[in-house]
Amino acid sequence: MADTTKGSKKKREKRGIHIMTLTVIMLVMITASCAIMFVSNYNLKKQYADVIASDDAYKNTQHQSQILEDSIAYMSEQLQNFVITGNATYMNNYFNEVNSPSRQNAIDKIGATDEEKKQIKGIQVRLDSLVLRDTHIMKLVSRAHNIYGGSLPDEIVNTPLSDEERKMSPSQWQSLAENLITAQDYQDMKNRINSDIDRFLNRILARQNQKMLDEEKSLEQRIQYQQILCCIVTGVIFIACAFLYLQVIRILKAYSVNILRNKPLNRKGVYELRSLADAYNENWEAKEQKEKKLQKMANHDALTGIFNRGAFEKSVSERLLTAEQDTGLFLLIDVDKFKLVNDNYGHDMGDKVLKLVATTLCEHFRNEDVVGRFGGDEFAIWIPSLPKEHIRYIKERIQDINGYLTTLEKPYPQFSLSVGIAFSQRGDSFHQVYTRADQALYIVKEHGRCGCRVYGEE
Repeated sequence: MADTTKGSKKKREKRGIHIMTLTVIMLVMITASCAIMFVSNYNLKKQYADVIASDDAYKNTQHQSQILEDSIAYMSEQLQNFVITGNATYMNNYFNEVNSPSRQNAIDKIGATDEEKKQIKGIQVRLDSLVLRDTHIMKLVSRAHNIYGGSLPDEIVNTPLSDEERKMSPSQWQSLAENLITAQDYQDMKNRINSDIDRFLNRILARQNQKMLDEEKSLEQRIQYQQILCCIVTGVIFIACAFLYLQVIRILKAYSVNILRNKPLNRKGVYELRSLADAYNENWEAKEQKEKKLQKMANHDALTGIFNRGAFEKSVSERLLTAEQDTGLFLLIDVDKFKLVNDNYGHDMGDKVLKLVATTLCEHFRNEDVVGRFGGDEFAIWIPSLPKEHIRYIKERIQDINGYLTTLEKPYPQFSLSVGIAFSQRGDSFHQVYTRADQALYIVKEHGRCGCRVYGEE
């Protein structure tokens, strides 16, 4: 994987035109434009007919291209509608379009070269593979919606299911179909086909467009050659200046702004500027990674990976300042008789127990809840926006955690948690809500540990 990335980077660095090459191209274009002034004996009538023919061919290609793209988009739309609704009409529409000659007729009328025809055959093979996958998906959906018999197209009837798929329930068929249609490899296949078709069509349109433009330009040169040539030379100079501005001057200005703002550079412009962006971005990224690593080390407990006390207190304090309701919940947690774990099993096991506690707390609480370690065997959790009538769910969750920890299998020792709980009040500081939770925790410890208590609760 690293070799591939390195090779791609090396290849990318070679892209982009050099400033010297740009200068040579400008000189060649201007010299060629002047040389054309000596060419004047052409057949105007024939050239005019060629221009009309090229224009017609280009318009026809655009029309056939639209037919081809609409057909593929329609198939994708019908498949998605069928998966969502289970309406057999969408399935029949899909296969009517698959079996329709419209796509092949459009390809035949596009006017592709032999090489381009070979290319579209390769695309057709991948499209056929996609149709097979679509058929398999629709087979699953038809099973899920109990669509059988004569209403099914032959393609669906003849598509086999694996032994495992045949044993599934309707909901599992539907779920599998939805997973398949959203799977990354399926989307990659569709994107590749669409990309290949776009390149195929753009290549033909570009070739025909270029041919038409060349013939139109030649026609104009034959009508009033000297005047048009002067415009061409002027246009060449303007394009060169615009290219110089767009590819060098404007990008240099943008680079200056990004450097002052400590942002990465967008890799654009001529080769020299792209190389500059690569070198700067490499250093910038290394610096950013280092700063992120230092920031994480400063905010997270080294043993458990969760917030340390400083980061936890800062996060909760900021939430208390902006709280508009008395619904924040503070949980202060102690590992019961943790000293005995260290004495009887060693400090390595003690570290494993602390890691297990951190992991268990993160798994049993939401992503938006703040989990931190205060040091030693003391942990804390901040739960924002919890109605007081829902406190029983928190108690049940703590009970589940203790049930799990007190039935651990070797090599872990069995242990439990004591939890003090306190609701925040509008205007509370961190110290105030912490003190209430600590008082509730003290009562839990005085009454046998392995449980929880809400501050102020009888």
